[in-house]
Amino acid sequence: MSKTKMSLESFKARFKVNVNEQQEKAMCRVDGPTLLLAVPGSGKTTVIVARTGYMIHCAGIDSDRILNLTFSNAAAEEMKRRFHNIYGDGHKPKFSTIHSFCTRVALYCKDKYGVYVPEIEAKNERIIRRAIMDLGPENYPSTNIVKDIQSGITLVKNLMLSDAEAALETANLNCLGMLGFDFMTIYKAYEEDKINHKIMDFDDLLTMAYDLLTEYPEALEHFQNQYTHISIDEAQDTSKIQHEIIRMLASKNRNLFMVGDDDQSIYRFRGAAPTYLLEFEHIYPEASILYMDINYRSDKSIIKQADQFIQDNKERFPKKLSAISDDDGQIDVITVPDMVDQYERLY
Repeated sequence: MSKTKMSLESFKARFKVNVNEQQEKAMCRVDGPTLLLAVPGSGKTTVIVARTGYMIHCAGIDSDRILNLTFSNAAAEEMKRRFHNIYGDGHKPKFSTIHSFCTRVALYCKDKYGVYVPEIEAKNERIIRRAIMDLGPENYPSTNIVKDIQSGITLVKNLMLSDAEAALETANLNCLGMLGFDFMTIYKAYEEDKINHKIMDFDDLLTMAYDLLTEYPEALEHFQNQYTHISIDEAQDTSKIQHEIIRMLASKNRNLFMVGDDDQSIYRFRGAAPTYLLEFEHIYPEASILYMDINYRSDKSIIKQADQFIQDNKERFPKKLSAISDDDGQIDVITVPDMVDQYERLY
């Protein structure tokens, strides 16, 4: 445990932490499972960074026991930058993507148990194209076909589907009729190609880490002891296998802080679903559910319309958006003739 402990007020004064009541409650929630439902523009990154500082300076938690997982490398680097700008470089909490963490699990098991870890192929499009052409060399797959297959592979692995489930889930892929093969034929050729070339893709990292943490309890215990406090950013974007990995990591200490918004889940094609958030209290009966529903980014009219829209979704946590801004703002409805015009207007 860290020897440095400060009062909440001293912490806020020293590091100029300016938070509202909802944000402060979330910042001070350190132990036990917590789901923070944070609407767009409510300051979730600010809270995650401030909470990390609070855990170190007020709760006395060693910084190297803190693991913050987020969705992208850019988000992880931004959080790390913001943390060190405020709290200095003397503390080393971990800011990482879940894929980077899974790489660490694989390399740990390689060093500890001699597990074989294939090289990572960052661009699996070339593997997919090669596998398809091995099945039918006369059918050179277009970029769209490759992307469809790529999405199917990612979905299958992230949902942890059996072969039978995968066949049903991917039966309606648009590209299959053009190729003349069913998805599972292509999928198996793809998997065989990777074995032959001694490579794996980013989705395999998740599967490998899950399998290793299951097969080697000592490895799981190592990471559980290393990271006693875990926070997850963009929790609505995590898939089934990612949730299972997180659940294993948090099962010993149960200090899990998940930040997300079930209304912002848009990655169903990658296996993400708000269902995992809705099940949080079932998995962790002792959990606290916190809300940050004040938007600091948009004007009132935008927030009002957004709130009316999302209220139509019935499979969600009950919450309402509110705006800090007093400006009414203006909403312009624009009709575009095609996707090219839409792209030009957006960019």
